[in-house]
Amino acid sequence: MRSHALKAYYSLDVFGKGGVKSVEETKSKSFVNAFIRALCAQFGGGTQSIDEIGGSPINYGLGDTGFEINISGGGGSHPYSISSLNSEMGIVVGTSDQAVVITDYALISKVDHGNETGQLEYFGSFVSDLVVAGSDASVYFERIFRNSSGGSIDINEIGVYGYTDNGTICTIRDVLVSPVAVADDEYLKVKYTIKVSA
Repeated sequence: MRSHALKAYYSLDVFGKGGVKSVEETKSKSFVNAFIRALCAQFGGGTQSIDEIGGSPINYGLGDTGFEINISGGGGSHPYSISSLNSEMGIVVGTSDQAVVITDYALISKVDHGNETGQLEYFGSFVSDLVVAGSDASVYFERIFRNSSGGSIDINEIGVYGYTDNGTICTIRDVLVSPVAVADDEYLKVKYTIKVSA
């Protein structure tokens, strides 16, 4: 029987001098509260109170900017268009393995942008064009990170931060099945695919 649903998948790849290691690819389970509240508002369900990534509530209503992760406006014609220094928008990564709860409004322990101990350099994000094939439609977005910190960093959580008119909100947070180690001078690519099936 065919599954009719909105689904999300993620994959992580680590690459460096030794080549590419595909370390995890699985179904995302973790759309969080802000996602459905923002969707409800855009459907005309009234203004919603959503906690932004700092924990303060914002009002989000019909017509407000819809949790954008690509501020230059769309698709493969704008590859990696978020500023490389923007670690408060798009795909983000962290070190906490604390279980996801529906009320999560941010990563628990996000890795900051930089090249100091415990930091990763955030490159820009890429948002694909919409692909329709048979009974499926999908879009994916991905981001690359570089470890120039001098030591290895274990990634345990990933997520998606989106820009709105009134603040940045977390729409997805996932805890990985196993930690992903990113050694010094290695790169990490995180990719999310959102898919609907008829």
